[in-house]
Amino acid sequence: MLFVKSESGSNILHDLMARVPATAQVAERSWIGAVSARLAAADYLISRSNAGRLLAIAQSKGLLGWETAKKSGDCWISANLVLDYRRWQAVKFSVISDVFADI
Repeated sequence: MLFVKSESGSNILHDLMARVPATAQVAERSWIGAVSARLAAADYLISRSNAGRLLAIAQSKGLLGWETAKKSGDCWISANLVLDYRRWQAVKFSVISDVFADI
């Protein structure tokens, strides 16, 4: 919910998830490459402070983290975030499927 409650947060979330390996088994930590507030701000035309705040809150909740303390460079995403995202997408696509089945 953290990312989808903010402007452009869902774009950042989708970008992060697109980097996770598409496997049935989800590792406790999935390494996804370079992530930073500066890059997110540039990609999604939001302020660097807003992007940094989103990433910092996610880190404080244990949803993602970095290899270094500088909050830049190689980043990992927790299995909980990946699985919650996949459930959210499954529910969404199930509802869409039901709607189209009734047409």
